[in-house]
Amino acid sequence: MNHWTRRIDLGRYRGPDGVPTLAGMNSPKSYDGLSAVVFIVGLHEGVMPFVAKLWDGKPTLSLPTRLPSPAWWLVSSSVIVVGFLLLWWIDSAKKRRFPDT
Repeated sequence: MNHWTRRIDLGRYRGPDGVPTLAGMNSPKSYDGLSAVVFIVGLHEGVMPFVAKLWDGKPTLSLPTRLPSPAWWLVSSSVIVVGFLLLWWIDSAKKRRFPDT
């Protein structure tokens, strides 16, 4: 193995049913926590700039509001789309991993 590439050995991390999984993803709550982080980032960096521009405000931690006019709404809308796709992907992975929940 090349020392520049590092691979995750999924054989080391087996779930309760023997299916290989990433470390820390052995519970449905871990998928819910990851979904919550993606949702909060998408809300803060994707939706908040649109709301802030309506009232001419600049939230402190919202990075797209500091961009010039055509770029901020492209970045914000792409954050919304990517966040939605990530939430969909995480939810489908959770349903594959834990079909009874």
